[in-house]
Amino acid sequence: MLNWANRFSICCFLDNHQYNLPLHSHECLIAAGTAESLEASCGNAFASLQQFTQEHNDWIFGHLGYDLKNETEQLQSSHPDRIGFPDLFFFVPQVVCILSYNEVAVGSLQGNHEKIFEEIRNCEFINEETPGIKIIQQRIKKDGYTDIIKSLQRHILRGDCYEINFCQEFFAEDAVINPLATYTALVKLSPNPFSVFYKLNSKYLLCASPERYLKKEGS
Repeated sequence: MLNWANRFSICCFLDNHQYNLPLHSHECLIAAGTAESLEASCGNAFASLQQFTQEHNDWIFGHLGYDLKNETEQLQSSHPDRIGFPDLFFFVPQVVCILSYNEVAVGSLQGNHEKIFEEIRNCEFINEETPGIKIIQQRIKKDGYTDIIKSLQRHILRGDCYEINFCQEFFAEDAVINPLATYTALVKLSPNPFSVFYKLNSKYLLCASPERYLKKEGS
């Protein structure tokens, strides 16, 4: 099924991996193809999203970028963007597939549900071999990382803050991978309830997270 969705330029695959967690809604969701979409940059992104959701009372999938905080917070910051995902992107899919433990439901704006189901059944997984990743590097070297930790400890001692989530980027340059095969290997190694394969044209997000960030239902 995921191999079938990957044929579209835009798709999103959300997998719960059979974790029976509180607030559970769906075991697995696939959104493929684009009927309508919204891309926005920090500045008027949230207003644009509100209008988009009001116009399209349907399934909507997408992402919010980290720098959207600059639209809502007094604390402003910017960092180099080496990937190039838009600050905000949401789309109304052409096809939505909902998987439960014993059922597959297919919804299509074109109404060709049976054709899509047969395409999915007959789609074979293609595991293309690629050169892979040569070297994984850290963005902050060891000495600089230690200096930052000491600085953060001083902030805590002064009472400036009581909790800090300090992260750094690990990256590889000149890497050539098969995103679908890499995602399959990732979730086989680390099956987590918030696993995502997200394709936005030539950009990919592969995720295997144990944590829900936010859930809102109704009002």
